[in-house]
Amino acid sequence: DNVRLLAKILERHHIRSYIHADAALYGMVLPFLPQNEQKEKLFDFRTKLNSIAVSGHKFAGSPIPCGIVIVRKHLAQKLQTYIEYIDAHDTTLSGSRDAFTPLIFWYRIKTIGLHGFKKQVAYCTELADFLVKELNKIGWPDVMQSSITVSFRRPSEKIIKKWELATQKDIAHVICLPHETKEQLHRFMEDLKKEMK
Repeated sequence: DNVRLLAKILERHHIRSYIHADAALYGMVLPFLPQNEQKEKLFDFRTKLNSIAVSGHKFAGSPIPCGIVIVRKHLAQKLQTYIEYIDAHDTTLSGSRDAFTPLIFWYRIKTIGLHGFKKQVAYCTELADFLVKELNKIGWPDVMQSSITVSFRRPSEKIIKKWELATQKDIAHVICLPHETKEQLHRFMEDLKKEMK
């Protein structure tokens, strides 16, 4: 969603709001898109966002499921409580976190690095572009692309089950991730072609 536009509409109508970006998947994709593609989709604290949630395991590939919620400082401070036995203020649920999981996520970010994430996003975008081209080539209906996600008309239940496609009503989608290959997409397309015969 266009956060800037949403914020303007809310302001114009004098609606108090709290805007949260659930960026579980795309929080680790959008920052690494080329600048011209980022502009439309940008959601960060330069906009009117109050908080952002990002998953560490979906795109980044942390082996332990985890996520980060980043909140504007003045809002986080409203949640803080004083903990006497450690003589400090805390803004999280006490005792609800371990140190190992964020360390693993941090290590994942450090080992892949900025250049590595840019390469991964470029690769995934290339896969999505390829899939769109192949779907259009065979005349599959309702093809749409948003970065690394390709949506299209729902295929048969047999294909949905075989390829574990996410569906909603008449639409299915594929999210192109770093572990996927063009070979997999070729095999998927072969199944779709058979269905069209």
